[in-house]
Amino acid sequence: QLGNKDGVGEQLTPTASDLIGPDGTDDNAPQFYSSTGSLGTQQASLINTIGDENNITYILPTMGGLTVGASYKDAGDGAADNADETEVAAQYEFESGVIKGSLHYASNNISGASAGDGSTNSSAMGITISSGPVEFIFASAEDDQSTTIKTEANDYGISYQVNDALIIAVTGTEITESTGGESLDVTSVALNYNITSGLDAYLTYHDYDYKAGTSGATSDDGSVTAITLATTF
Repeated sequence: QLGNKDGVGEQLTPTASDLIGPDGTDDNAPQFYSSTGSLGTQQASLINTIGDENNITYILPTMGGLTVGASYKDAGDGAADNADETEVAAQYEFESGVIKGSLHYASNNISGASAGDGSTNSSAMGITISSGPVEFIFASAEDDQSTTIKTEANDYGISYQVNDALIIAVTGTEITESTGGESLDVTSVALNYNITSGLDAYLTYHDYDYKAGTSGATSDDGSVTAITLATTF
């Protein structure tokens, strides 16, 4: 794959937010943490990642349930353009009776922007399990915000398909910053209702609690409700 696309880490590592739909914490939901602090995510995905940037991605054909791939982004050839990115990811799908699942792992390395600068790394892993109308996802991630600041993220969620038209999902997300004590907890509840073929309605409620720690930002807590109509053709 060539061009302005997500890297392999984004393609092979789902998070609990994927159970919610378009208003999950990784998409249309507002930013619940302060942009002046060190937190950089609201989900346990590969945080430093190649996303919609020019890169080269190669994914091997699936063999025995195992899919492996790699992505590379060249930052440029200037003196301060050395922050090249390399991602590797793997996904293993398994099935036992009525249970289906998959294991996921991805890592990202960004070299220092200038000669002598330290590199920063991210990693993410998780498991997806489904049985009949129930699906469960757990994901965990670590990210170097800088060479001295690390962010840790965990999220988990479960969805239940009530009938052909209605799906209910509940997720929880916990983000912590290793040195300054920043943290974010988000609990989300979502309903996905299929109105008719090609038309879905989503009702999503987020309850969040952001603690600023010693970052100098402002702590905040509250809730957000979102309603979205989505169409496919």
